[in-house]
Amino acid sequence: MERFERAVADFDDILECHLMSGSADYILRVSARDLGHFDTIHRSCLSELPGVSAMRSSFAIRRIKSWRGYPVRLAISRGT
Repeated sequence: MERFERAVADFDDILECHLMSGSADYILRVSARDLGHFDTIHRSCLSELPGVSAMRSSFAIRRIKSWRGYPVRLAISRGT
């Protein structure tokens, strides 16, 4: 795991890496111009990371709602 985590830090196309619970050990957010570029990243980067024996990829089709930060409600003064 340590070798994998150190290697992930060396690739600029990997934007984020999260250690997960459940069926996947890690989830990566990768930047690619198009599917051809993703194929190159998949072959020359992701599949070469230490300890990788299987991968599953998913692609966003379109954004429905953008994250705008955590909802923080302001305290309302009661005049006391």
